[in-house]
Amino acid sequence: MMPSIDTDIDIFVVLGKLPSDIVGLILDYLPKCMLHELLYFPPIREVVASAILSKMLISNVLQRNTDYSECNCDLLDITPKKLKRAIDQWNIFPKFVVIKDFNLFKAVLDLSPQVLHNAINLYGVFCVKSDADRQKSLEILVNSNVKFSHLALMNFGHVTTLPAVTTSLTLGDTTLASYMVDGLKRLHVSQGFIEERVTSYNFPSSLEDLEIEGPRSPKVILPPNLRKLRLATIPDSIESMTGQAAKIEELSLALPHIESFDEIGFVSPNLKILNIEYCGKLINYDGLKKFQNLKELSIKYCNYPIGVFAGNLFPNLKKFYYQAKDIDDTLEDFELSEYFDNVTLKFPPNIKHFSIKFANFMTVDLNTLFFPHTLKHLELWGLSFSDGYLHLSENLEYVRIRSPELEFDDNFRIPQKMKYFQVTANYFYFETPDFMYHLPDGLEHLQLVSRKDGDMGQLYNKVQWPKSLKIFRLHYFSFNSRSLAFLKLSKSCLEEIDIRGGHYKRLNADSLPKSVRVLILKKMGIQELCGSFERLNNLNKLLVTHTNLRNQAPIKLPVSSLSLIDLRYCKLDTKSPFVVSIRQEKNKNTCLKVKESDFWGMSDMEM
Repeated sequence: MMPSIDTDIDIFVVLGKLPSDIVGLILDYLPKCMLHELLYFPPIREVVASAILSKMLISNVLQRNTDYSECNCDLLDITPKKLKRAIDQWNIFPKFVVIKDFNLFKAVLDLSPQVLHNAINLYGVFCVKSDADRQKSLEILVNSNVKFSHLALMNFGHVTTLPAVTTSLTLGDTTLASYMVDGLKRLHVSQGFIEERVTSYNFPSSLEDLEIEGPRSPKVILPPNLRKLRLATIPDSIESMTGQAAKIEELSLALPHIESFDEIGFVSPNLKILNIEYCGKLINYDGLKKFQNLKELSIKYCNYPIGVFAGNLFPNLKKFYYQAKDIDDTLEDFELSEYFDNVTLKFPPNIKHFSIKFANFMTVDLNTLFFPHTLKHLELWGLSFSDGYLHLSENLEYVRIRSPELEFDDNFRIPQKMKYFQVTANYFYFETPDFMYHLPDGLEHLQLVSRKDGDMGQLYNKVQWPKSLKIFRLHYFSFNSRSLAFLKLSKSCLEEIDIRGGHYKRLNADSLPKSVRVLILKKMGIQELCGSFERLNNLNKLLVTHTNLRNQAPIKLPVSSLSLIDLRYCKLDTKSPFVVSIRQEKNKNTCLKVKESDFWGMSDMEM
C-alpha cells in the first residue's frame, strides 16, 4: 500500500493505459481512503468510481484516514443523498451494502430503493428503543420486500412475520414464532431479557452454523447439516435423531453449570474444533476422550484438564490452547482442583502448537517435562516451574515463556529451527553465555528479559548475528562495557534494539547498526554518548532514559528520520546536547516529539 498519493502520481497516470480489469485489481490493494483522490485522474476515473461504490456503509457521518498507512477500511462511508448523486452520475450500484440504522434504511428506501433491491450482499443491523417503534419498524422492513443477506434484529420482542433473509440471521432479545426459515445457513440467538414462547428450537435442514446465548434455553433439536455449534446457556437438553450431530465439526461451549463433560448429552464423531469457556464447575474432562478426531482444543476460564492427554490419546490434535484468566489478571470464577503442584505436563503425540497462559496457580515439574519432537509452537506464559533446568525440544520454531524463575544449564542452545524466542522471568539464569555464540540462522526475534535479576556471566567472544534477526531485547543481565563490545551490534541487521541495565559508562553510536529503527537504552549506567548518531539514518525512535548525561557534549541526530526522542528521568545540563540538530537551519521545519516530563536540569525554554 502507498502511504501518500503525492509520492507516485506518475504511476496513476500510467494506469490509464492498462485494461480496466487490471486497474481494478490494483485498486484492491490500495487503502480505501485514498480512492476518492484518484477520481482526479480522468483515464481511470470510472474504474475508481466502481471500486468506491462496490462496497458501501450507509452512514450519517463520513470518516476518512488522512494517513493512508493507518487505513484498514474494508468499505467506505456514504450518506443516502450522496449515494443517490453518485449513482445518478456513474450509473453504478453497490454490490455490498451495510446499513446499521433504521432511519438510514428508510432514507435509502425513499431516495434509491434500487440500491437495496440490487445489492448482492445486503447487511442490515437494526435496533429499536421503545415498544412503540417495534411494530412500525417491522412493518416497514417486511413491506419493503427487501431481501437481506444478513439481518440483525435487536430488541424487537416477539416477531410473527420476519423480513426476507437469505443467509444469516442474528436475534438479540427478539423471538420468532417459528425458526424454520427456509434456506437459512447461520443463526445467532441471544436472549437476555426476553423468554421464548416456543417449547423447543426446531431449525431448517439448511442451517450450518448455530449460536445460542442466554440464561435459559428451550430444548435444542439439532438440524442434520449443522457444522458449527456454540452454546452459552443452560439448555434443558440437546436432542438429535440418528446422525444429526454427525456433521458438526466445530463446537463452542460456555455452560457454567456443568461439572462433567458427559452432561452435554450428544456425540459428534467428526468433531475437529472444540472451544470450552466459562465452565467454572467443570472438573471431570474424561468425556473429552470420545472426540478422538479433534484437531484443535481451546479451554478458557476453566480448570486445566489434568490427565486428559495421558496414554497417547488424541492422535490428530495439532493445537491446544489453555487460558486461566484474562490479560488484566482477573481470575475467572472457577473452582481450582488440588492437583496443580508439581504437575506432570502430558502432550498429545502429534501436537504442533501448545499454549498455557496466565495459570499462576500451576507449578510444572521439570523432572518429568519432555516436549514432543512434533512441537513447533510453545507458550508457557505465567506459570511456575519446579527446581531444575528447562530443556527445549529441537524442532521448536516459536517459544514464549514467562515464569517467576528460570534456569538453563551450560549445554543450553536455542533450537536451530527457532524464529521467535521470548523468555521472561523475575530471576533468570544461564550457567554460561555460550548459547549466544550459536544463534540459529533463521532467528528473527530474540528477547531475554529479566525483570529483577538476570545472569549469564560476561561475554568472552564475538557474537555472530544471523542476518534474519531484526529484534533484540536484553534486560538486566548486568553486562559491562567489554560484553557490549563483544556483542558487535554494528555487524548485525537489527531494526529494534532494547537494552536495559548494566554498567557501560560510554556508548559509541558507531557500534550500532545503520539498520536500527528503534533504540531503547534504559538504566545502563551510561555517562557519555559518542560517535555519529547522524549516520543512523533509519532511526525513528530513540529512548535514553534514567541516565546521567550532565557533562554530555552536543550530539547530532538523524532528524529527518527521527519522530520520537524520550529523555525521561535523565540528568541533563540546562543546555541539552540533543537540541543542537533540531536548531539547524535545514531541520527548522522538522516535527519531532520529545517526551518532556521528569527532566532533571533542562530549561523551560529548551522544553
